[in-house]
Amino acid sequence: MKKLALFLAAALMVSALALPASAVGFTASVQQKPAPTVSTMTDASGNQVAGIIRDANGNEIAGVTADQMTITSIADAASAGGAISEQLTAAYQQIQSAASLADIVPDIASFLQAIGSSAAVEDMTVRDVFDVSVTGAAADALAAGNNITFRFDIGVAPGSTLLVLHNYEGSQWEIIPNDRVIINSDGTVDVTFDSLSPIAFAVDTKETGTAAGTTSTSAPTSPQTGDNGLNTVAGLGVVALGCVALASSAVIWKKRAQN
Repeated sequence: MKKLALFLAAALMVSALALPASAVGFTASVQQKPAPTVSTMTDASGNQVAGIIRDANGNEIAGVTADQMTITSIADAASAGGAISEQLTAAYQQIQSAASLADIVPDIASFLQAIGSSAAVEDMTVRDVFDVSVTGAAADALAAGNNITFRFDIGVAPGSTLLVLHNYEGSQWEIIPNDRVIINSDGTVDVTFDSLSPIAFAVDTKETGTAAGTTSTSAPTSPQTGDNGLNTVAGLGVVALGCVALASSAVIWKKRAQN
């Protein structure tokens, strides 16, 4: 039994060391949840559209119809195929493997301060990772140097800290400027992009006491946690090994007491 206890103690230490260090927080359902839905907007002609393309001066160029856009969640990345699958999967892995969001966007702390948020970098958690793309005339208009605005229905309360992270190329990320992120009274948010590729929404876990920091009943409300199921398995393994080791130690102690 003594050898067994020593073995279990060693296994316990190895399992503990195998657990990852503090990493970027994810709400628990990021990998499984659908992408945020896009609410329609009204263009200059009074049409309901999925997005609006404008020039650098804010003049409307065209409305984007629903059949011209595709929104892909991380859960659907594998089935998307092509560049979308590759880029979205890579973006997700970059965030998941980062020790802090500052590794993704080094200026995040100064950005939070600039927008008047009291949130610390370590309080920010990623609640959505997805990709948006457009085709046809909409893609041509965007490529011509214009920008595009979408209205996402994510249930964020007005005044909340919301960062929109854009993976514009490879491992390069940017924070969409605050004047291009408008939280509406109904919980939707209008975001304007110069180009489209993987996107992540990050919120402050402490603002409302929930992981998602939202008022939406459909939004995840689990504690800030890594999204990798292996972390959970490893953690349970450590607990189990610890319990067995303690039990074994108790048996050895009892036998010694009897002797």
